[in-house]
This record gives sequence, structure tokens and C-alpha cells, in this order.
Amino acid sequence: MGIVYHGSPVVGLKTLTPHQSTHGNYVYATKEKLVALILSGKYGDDMTFSLFRNGHDDPWKLVERIPNGFATMFNNSASIYTLNDDSFKDIQTGFSEVVSEKELATLSEERIDSVYAEIKKLAQEGKIKVYQYPSKPKGMAENDKDLLQKELKQLERNNKTLTKNTFFRLLLLHPNLFDEVNKVLQEHNLEAFKKDDLITIFFRAVIFQELYPEEELYLESAVIAISRLFPEYVDKYKEKLHFITYSEAEKRKFFLNNLNLLFPELSEAEKEALQEKYQDDNRDFKDIGIEIIADIKKHKIEKATNRTI
Repeated sequence: MGIVYHGSPVVGLKTLTPHQSTHGNYVYATKEKLVALILSGKYGDDMTFSLFRNGHDDPWKLVERIPNGFATMFNNSASIYTLNDDSFKDIQTGFSEVVSEKELATLSEERIDSVYAEIKKLAQEGKIKVYQYPSKPKGMAENDKDLLQKELKQLERNNKTLTKNTFFRLLLLHPNLFDEVNKVLQEHNLEAFKKDDLITIFFRAVIFQELYPEEELYLESAVIAISRLFPEYVDKYKEKLHFITYSEAEKRKFFLNNLNLLFPELSEAEKEALQEKYQDDNRDFKDIGIEIIADIKKHKIEKATNRTI
């Protein structure tokens, strides 16, 4: 019997249950404690950081892919759990990662007061090499095109249709890929983005951050990124951030009046139906907004089913 490690921002776990992620419904763990620490950050994914090494004797390279990303994604305490490795298998997800389809009891727990402080300590000891934005290790694409390819591969893996919506988050965090994204859209005979669409994408993120405060949409990083590429848009981005200061009534009203802006796939009839349904609803903006999003998802599923039939 051997052990594997699982890093989590949640402390005190006695069991780990399979959950749906990029590669399937699994308990995820790694053979290396150092990697478990890095993966215990509260937020973060392929769009915000890269982790790799060139060989077993090479230190892991941790690359910050967005400005101020590490300070956001590793700003938490965490626990490193050990697990019996008997039920784990390697499905080539990367990071020396292995997966299990079973619910598993944790064997031990090591608490970490600050994930970022621990990462910095490991870097000082030479056990990991940290590259802060915009620096990159030799051989990594300077223009971030690798992130675009990852997005397309994940779309294919999940058997989803490519649309403009596919690239909203990519352009929010990496507006430097604007031209490359438009090339892909044109190759698929889809309408290209206009530069002003970047403002709309950011505004969507501001509103969704208010609806889902438990998630992290990296608004600060997006403002820094746009200031380096299109400085003329910085004031417009900051203006959109004022939405978080609106009263509940103002947020509800604005949300309902701008459904087409937030959900361009809505037809005029669908938009009017939602506005009529919720115009006199005085609940908190968050409650109404999440319910409307659930309604829109339900309608999309029903329309897709009808098309299939």
C-alpha cells in the first residue's frame, strides 16, 4: 500500500467524494506533496496558471498567466490530505495526477496557514521555480496561443459546439488573444468580435461576480491586462465596476433591461417574457439573477431537445 496527496482549501475533511471536473467524476490526487500544495489554491485553472516540468530531475515550473493572479488564487489556508492509493489510476491528466471513482477516507491532514507563503518558501529552497506575470520559461509561447489551443481541445473533449460565447472568459483574461480568437471564428464562419465587445465581456463578468461571489472572475487582473493592451478602455472598465455599488433595486432594473447584452442568444420574445415575469419581483438581485439564469439554461436545453427530435 502506498499514499497519494490531495490538496484542498477546505479543512477538516474526513472523506473525499468524487466530483465532476474537466476529466470526469473522480477524486483527484497526486503522487507529489508539492503539487498537492499548489493545487490547494482556492481558485485557478489553465487560464490563470501553468504547472509543468521537463523531467523528474527538473524542478516544477509554476507560471502566472494573468497579472496579480497568484496573490488572488493562493490567498487562502488549506489542508494536504493523504489517501490510500489502492483505488487510484493514471488517466494522463498531468501534474503526476491520479484519479479514483470511489469515496475515500482521509488518512491524515496537514494544515497550511498560507498557500502562497508556502509556495514562496519552496521557491526559495529551489524546489519549485516561480515565474510571475508576464515572465515565462524558455520554450513557452510568448503570445499565449497555447491557452487558445487548450480552450479548443477542451471544447472538443466535452463535445460542445464552438460559439462566440466559448471565448468570453479567454478574452476577459487574455485580451491579447483578440486577433487569434477572431481568426478561429472566421475559420468556422462565425461573426468576429469587435473591440468594444471586450467592454461587454468585462461588464458581464462584473455582474456575474455579484451573482456568484463564491467564485473568482479576476476583475482586477482583467483591468490590469486591458490597461497594458488597450489603455483607452481602462476608464470604461472602471466605470462598469460601479455596478457593485448600485442598490438592489438598481441592480434588478439594470439586469432586466440588459438581458440581450448579457445573454445575446436570447430571442426578443424570450427577453420580453423574462422581463414580464420578474419586473415586479422585489427579491434580492442575486436571487432573481440566479433564477433567471436557471430559466435561460432550461429553455436552451428544451430548444436543443426539440431540434434533436
